[in-house]
Amino acid sequence: QEGQHAHQHDRHVDMLVEQGYPGIAKRNELVPKMTNVSIKHAPKLSIGATAALEQLTVLFARRLLSEPERWTGPMTPQMAPLWLWHALEEAEHKAVAFDVMKQVAPSHGLRVWSQITNTVGLFADAMDRTIYMLWKDGLLFRRKTWSQGFRFLFGRKGLLRGLGRDYLAWYRRDFHPNQQDDTELIERWQAFFADAKTSAQPH
Repeated sequence: QEGQHAHQHDRHVDMLVEQGYPGIAKRNELVPKMTNVSIKHAPKLSIGATAALEQLTVLFARRLLSEPERWTGPMTPQMAPLWLWHALEEAEHKAVAFDVMKQVAPSHGLRVWSQITNTVGLFADAMDRTIYMLWKDGLLFRRKTWSQGFRFLFGRKGLLRGLGRDYLAWYRRDFHPNQQDDTELIERWQAFFADAKTSAQPH
């Protein structure tokens, strides 16, 4: 599953490069280098970071899977299934890294630190890529672009609205990802992709 995940990420980056965003590939080259250094010299920090990032991604995954018509409906037919598959994958293994962390690095302080640094890091990385792509498109200094983006994230039905409680749950000492039951969502979308795969088979 993770191998397919990485493959799809690579395809996505290749597509962006072909469309005129070569800087995205350069940014992606930094990630494995930083990860390899962390794994070698600070393995407990690495598993903490992985678990924290998985929790962040499952928050967004749950939102996409719960309201696909809102979040993936406007996408092109090629991209919407990719995002939904990605969201399903994140929901399926949301507790794996956390359970490993609890076994090898159970420190609550490490868990808190990992989530704080990952939240800041993810925001900074997303902003860096957004600014770069807007600059390439000539939209960086348009007020309308930023106001639309702000509404998309923080508006009345924005992507980040209402996630605070689930996000803050991570910092509780008794937290576990499975306290939020996603079974119904996972089974529904597993069936959807199984049916889609069957329909795509030659008869």
